[in-house]
Amino acid sequence: MLVHNAWLFCVLGERYTRVDLYRPQTLRPYAQAGILGLLVIMGGLALTPLQALDTEFRAEQYMWAFAVSLPVAIALPVLAMRGVRRSIIATRRAELASLDEAIASASRDLDQPSTHRLNALLDRRAYVTDQPSWPMDLRTVSRAAFYVVIPPLAWVGAALVERAVDTLIST
Repeated sequence: MLVHNAWLFCVLGERYTRVDLYRPQTLRPYAQAGILGLLVIMGGLALTPLQALDTEFRAEQYMWAFAVSLPVAIALPVLAMRGVRRSIIATRRAELASLDEAIASASRDLDQPSTHRLNALLDRRAYVTDQPSWPMDLRTVSRAAFYVVIPPLAWVGAALVERAVDTLIST
């Protein structure tokens, strides 16, 4: 279901989303949908130590879960944002072509209105060029990185607690 939803976001972003490079916050739902899929997978991985409650710690239980879940956790955000990324790139190319045409036809006179217009066009071109092609901001990226760190920490914590309980029981 998560992969299907990510695919729907991909199609929605590529075919039906109007990209406004001057309001990038309107594209955040695509990043949030991708991160939500990542969160669900990482939440499932964080619960993996529960399967070891009735037996001793075995690394293969964790390795198989990690080997299956990690590719899906990486693919979900990329898939959910791929379509809108393509739209962002296409919109940015069109905007840059338009700005380049306006810059090429702008007057190079040193009078004040011509200079202000040329500087405004150059500033706008720099702004459009600096816009990211992914609909994510730094806060979303750091949140995603945090979600990826949680399951291994839960696994290490579960292993340490298991060792401590075994030590207390055996003495």
